[in-house]
Amino acid sequence: MAKLIKIIIPFFITISFIGCNDEISKVTQSLKDAEDQILYKDKTPPNEDTTDLLKDDSNISYSKEISDAIKRVNEIRAELYSGYEMSWSTKLADDALAYAKELAKNGKWEHDKKEYENGPYGENLYTSTKKPTFVDAINEWYSEKKFYTYGKVGDSSTCQSGQMCGHYTQLIWRDTSLFGCATSRYEVGEYKDWYLVVCKYKTPGNYYGETPY
Repeated sequence: MAKLIKIIIPFFITISFIGCNDEISKVTQSLKDAEDQILYKDKTPPNEDTTDLLKDDSNISYSKEISDAIKRVNEIRAELYSGYEMSWSTKLADDALAYAKELAKNGKWEHDKKEYENGPYGENLYTSTKKPTFVDAINEWYSEKKFYTYGKVGDSSTCQSGQMCGHYTQLIWRDTSLFGCATSRYEVGEYKDWYLVVCKYKTPGNYYGETPY
């Protein structure tokens, strides 16, 4: 089992909302109950076998939304290197949907403690008052690129002060080969009626003390 190093990083959420004139603007607010971000130290996280994640995806004809997400993720990665494309995993998408529904029902905004903090997956979250596509979420995470300077995870010089870069570095983490996403809508709580996108990744990125590629 991989060893874990816990470091405290200020956690921010980027939210899209529709104003009175139906213009979409973005605000960044600090979460009231920010979770510690847990970063793997070792190269090999627990349960590394990906066979089960791939077996359901043979001969699948993907929807346009999924195909667009695969294309966009790999366009982003191709800006930096070649030969390490990410593929869609139905298993990860199913897990993302289950967790998105869980958050929608309990009204919380937090990472999956079972699979993200102590498990084998990486995870990105996004919420909006307007129903987003997977590409909308991916592009929002990609926008963190302007704040990022290549370097080792945990080095404060790699991300502009007061900004978040971990969603972007998960997208470009070279060893991540699989991902799956899902959308739900909050039923209760502070974000009631807002939409939520959850994407899960295997192998997870953001290993403490390592570079994305």
